[in-house]
Amino acid sequence: MKNRIKILDHGKIQLKTSRIARHILEDFHQEKEIILVGIQGSGFEFAKRIAAELNTVSPSMKLVLGSLLIDKKNPSLPTTRIDFSSDVLVDKVIIVVDDVLNTGKTLIFGVACLLNFQARSIKTAVLIDRSHNNFPIKADYIGFPMATTLMEQVRVIFGDNEAEAYLE
Repeated sequence: MKNRIKILDHGKIQLKTSRIARHILEDFHQEKEIILVGIQGSGFEFAKRIAAELNTVSPSMKLVLGSLLIDKKNPSLPTTRIDFSSDVLVDKVIIVVDDVLNTGKTLIFGVACLLNFQARSIKTAVLIDRSHNNFPIKADYIGFPMATTLMEQVRVIFGDNEAEAYLE
């Protein structure tokens, strides 16, 4: 079994999520609606948690939550798709959410998928930024920046009422 080090426990992930939600609200407090698009899997789970926090701090803001289906091992635009109609995205603020930003490949393909929908603004949010970007993209909202080696893996596990992040 790999050596596993807990880097974020449930409480810390909640604090990071709350901070990101409040930062989004600060930047877009004038908006009536924000679209949160979580990258399938843990990115979508993290987006759900950000949406719940935004609903708590700004219940009058309408949130639309969607999932971006993307093959993280081999992302490409023809296979990348969102799970709701494109007219929902026109002239809206979109936040693309993932759990871990590693090389930036998944996030850049996710953002590229949304560029044709005439959004007013597209921002990105990640729980953990590993700082190994090989692609010209950055996270606008970061819960936890951490330097790792390329050999190490970061795993985020979201349960019903729990969340933890590990370095392996």
